[in-house]
Amino acid sequence: MVWQFQVRKNFVAIQADEVLSKLLPKLKQEKEVLVFDKKKYLGFVNKRDIIRVGINLPEEKVCNLVFKPPTIYENTDELTIAKYFVETGAYYLPVLDLNDKNKILSVIYRDDFLKDVVSPYLKKIMVKEIPSKSIKTIRKEDNLAKALSLFQEFNISKLIVYNDKLEGIITLSNIITMFMHSTQVSKRILQNTLVKEVMKEDVITIEKSALVPKVINLFLEKNVSSVVVLDNLNLFGIITKTDLLERYIYLKEGELKQSSIQISAKFPELDKVDLEKRLSQLERFGKGQIKIFAYYKKRKEKFRGLPLINCRVRVIGPKQSFNTNVEGWGVEHATELAIKKLKRQMGEVSL
Repeated sequence: MVWQFQVRKNFVAIQADEVLSKLLPKLKQEKEVLVFDKKKYLGFVNKRDIIRVGINLPEEKVCNLVFKPPTIYENTDELTIAKYFVETGAYYLPVLDLNDKNKILSVIYRDDFLKDVVSPYLKKIMVKEIPSKSIKTIRKEDNLAKALSLFQEFNISKLIVYNDKLEGIITLSNIITMFMHSTQVSKRILQNTLVKEVMKEDVITIEKSALVPKVINLFLEKNVSSVVVLDNLNLFGIITKTDLLERYIYLKEGELKQSSIQISAKFPELDKVDLEKRLSQLERFGKGQIKIFAYYKKRKEKFRGLPLINCRVRVIGPKQSFNTNVEGWGVEHATELAIKKLKRQMGEVSL
């Protein structure tokens, strides 16, 4: 298969028996690091994974953080690659040799895929059709402990700094970079460090009437993963690279008349057939084609043997999108909470 996008040979790697303090400098160099056990490819770890264990555990083994993404070969189609980017949150995905699954031939960068595949496909679509309007904000006088708590609670990696006006943006990456060379980051340090000390005041924005290729150019030129969307200088929403990939999948699957539900999780014990049946309740709200993306993340806490599950669901239709983010004890409970919340949001609105 001849892909319509660039592949690259360069990537950063680390051995599985190394510790977090050795990984952090590599994550400053690259957002994602491939993990090997000697010559055996195990998977990757990226900046977002660090929050699962905290940045104050310098002796945590890299092997405890690794995630193995779905396998991509040279004959994998572009729609499947887009789904894998959404499912894994990866910055780049390795392309493996069909005859040797430990041999990495090249890597596919998400930015290259957006530029070469998604941008031309969505070239006539306006930004206002895509962004999430469920914006999470924080004040610049709040501390980093609150910011990290919000990141964990809503399974996000960026917050808009807002107090009657747009003042900045703070990301998980900003916090990790600030403490990159610290041997330990205590709760006290996080409580005593204010958002305004870490945030970026130069926020990249775009008007809602702009076309998708313009926002993708901003992603690449400014090296950012999200852009704030304005409506005549008023806060309208925020658009991310994942939002664009989801829209590409939604439209591409509409052409191919494929499944309307995609379920993603970084843990294996999911009954996807049962979850698809539960989530399909939402399809009745769409008079046209809708696409449902469900993301699951397991927390450390347990109650009566059930883990705390973060469930984020996004419903995309021809006219509108809806989002929810909930936590529940066990996958089924979290899913039902998400469905109920979305039903209240959607009502009988025609997507």
